[in-house]
Amino acid sequence: MELLIALFFGVVQGATEFLPISGGAHLAMIQNFNQTIFGEALFSPTLTFDILLRLGTLLAIIFVFFSDIKLLWNEFLCIISELWKRQFSFHTDRPYRKLFYMLFVTTLFLIPAVILSEYTGAYLNTLPVIAGTMMVTGVVNFFIDKIDKFPKKLWFSGLHTTEFSELSGGSYLKKAVTVGVFQLASVIPGLSRCAMNILGGLYAGFRRDATVRYAFLSAIPVLAAKILLQAVTVLQDGIRMNWVPYLLGMIAAFFSGVVSIEIIRTAVRKGYCKRFGVYCLVIGIIILVIQMRG
Repeated sequence: MELLIALFFGVVQGATEFLPISGGAHLAMIQNFNQTIFGEALFSPTLTFDILLRLGTLLAIIFVFFSDIKLLWNEFLCIISELWKRQFSFHTDRPYRKLFYMLFVTTLFLIPAVILSEYTGAYLNTLPVIAGTMMVTGVVNFFIDKIDKFPKKLWFSGLHTTEFSELSGGSYLKKAVTVGVFQLASVIPGLSRCAMNILGGLYAGFRRDATVRYAFLSAIPVLAAKILLQAVTVLQDGIRMNWVPYLLGMIAAFFSGVVSIEIIRTAVRKGYCKRFGVYCLVIGIIILVIQMRG
């Protein structure tokens, strides 16, 4: 039973982390279910287990987008070399240099996000709040499908691009700020970071395939930061690990994450996100009804 629960946690982590349905909300509900139905004796997830689940999803992104990550890493090394030789210039026509700058700007929003999460988590991480934000996530999914039909004057000016090399001037930095602002909203428990990132990218003017690429590449520093922060706590308190179920959960999170990435890429491209929207609305209503009945 312990192995099955660990496997289930891994599958849910990989799926909900990358689908626009709020991973944090689902894990909170599953943990509550596990404690209520099965009890702590059968399987009690620790912070170490949470780290391994996140690590599995991080490895899934690296696996799917390895070619992009490799080119971004090469650009990073080039920047270091140019700084060392005092030959660095911010202006560039290199597509992955622009993408690197954009990801850096978006990542800067991690700083206020981490600070805000310390406060929002304490006061807003309740089932009624999660129910409400789940329904907001559902509405966001409907917007993702329909944003192309909004009046163009509501969008940021700029080319709807697949390749970042097509962006000119400083427009790509404005787009990075836009995605960062949308991502910042996801510090509220139950509001899907994936959904907000995708909506932010579409609002900024990216084409749908470029939006998904950018959303997942910008998720790498987010996941890495969470893993590092949790790892510090684990090292201070001591590692408690049940190797077999924990590693099984991580492997399940990896494979589930790879599948989920392909699902969301197809859903965004073909306009199927409304199905996730209906799901989030139904789950939010169910949670509210359960809470009202006590």
